[in-house]
Amino acid sequence: MNSTVIGIDNTDFVLLVGCNPKIECPVLNARIRKNVLVNGLEVAVIGPANNLSYNYHHVGSSAQTLKEIAEGTHPFCERLSQATLPMVIVGAETLSRPDGKAIMNYVNQIGATTNVINEEEAWNGVNVLHTNASKVGTLDLGIATQKPSGAPAKLVFLLGADNFRHEDIPEDAYVIYLGTTGDEGAYYADLILPGCSYLEKQGTYVNTDGRV
Repeated sequence: MNSTVIGIDNTDFVLLVGCNPKIECPVLNARIRKNVLVNGLEVAVIGPANNLSYNYHHVGSSAQTLKEIAEGTHPFCERLSQATLPMVIVGAETLSRPDGKAIMNYVNQIGATTNVINEEEAWNGVNVLHTNASKVGTLDLGIATQKPSGAPAKLVFLLGADNFRHEDIPEDAYVIYLGTTGDEGAYYADLILPGCSYLEKQGTYVNTDGRV
């Protein structure tokens, strides 16, 4: 969230790309709703037409719509170009698709050709809405998710991991799960080890804005 959650109070236009803030970040969605009702904030959505509890423009359902906006050929481009401090929020799950890199390129292209990135106002409205706890913290440490490469793994260690691509675990791999809740990852394990929860450990935690 380059423009932070409270940046919703300053923006005059929000474009949601492949995300549902009502489920993925209710605090963010509540702030959007407040500004829609009180300040007349205009919201556009590319993706499923979900019930977000406020009115919005549903401008498309595919990456093609985003491509047309980035290239300036979509009718909605004119409204976006009129915004002073617009914001684009793209869902992390959308970026995990096979065309995720292209989607991010389109978002960056929109930022470069509109006020989504407004250097005069020190405004960066390009945002990625993460759905996993501590994801922003891991990115701060330079840890990024990578697809397995090379020979299939013989040993897989799940460090409290319950949200992963099941097909990435080879069928003949020995799986160790270390965690606290015994969630979905434990069902794939040959060996389950107990561990401390974050409430029982010392550490530094950051929120989705990257703020400690």
